[in-house]
Amino acid sequence: MKSKYETTLEKLLPFIDMPLNGESCALFDKEVANIIQRHRYVVEQMAVGIMEYKETLEDKEIAVAEDKIHYFLDRFFMNRFGAKLLCHQHRKFIFDHA
Repeated sequence: MKSKYETTLEKLLPFIDMPLNGESCALFDKEVANIIQRHRYVVEQMAVGIMEYKETLEDKEIAVAEDKIHYFLDRFFMNRFGAKLLCHQHRKFIFDHA
C-alpha cells in the first residue's frame, strides 16, 4: 500500500511548477481520476493488513496494540477523507464547468 502513496506523490509533484493552462489542467484532471481509481480499495486493504498484524500479536500485546492501531487509523482515515473530498470536489467542478 505504501507504493500507492509514493506513486501518487510522484505523479503530483510535476504539477507544482507546471504553468496553468488548458493542457496542464486536463493532465491534472486525468491524474486525479487515476488517483481515485488507484486508491479505490485502500479501506479493504487496510482492514486485511490490520487483521494480519493482529494475528502476529500475543494476547497480552493486543490491548496495547489496539490503542496504537486506533490512533493510527483515526489519523490515517481523517487524512484520507480530506484528500478524497478534495479529489471528488475537483472532479465535480471540472464536470460542472465542462
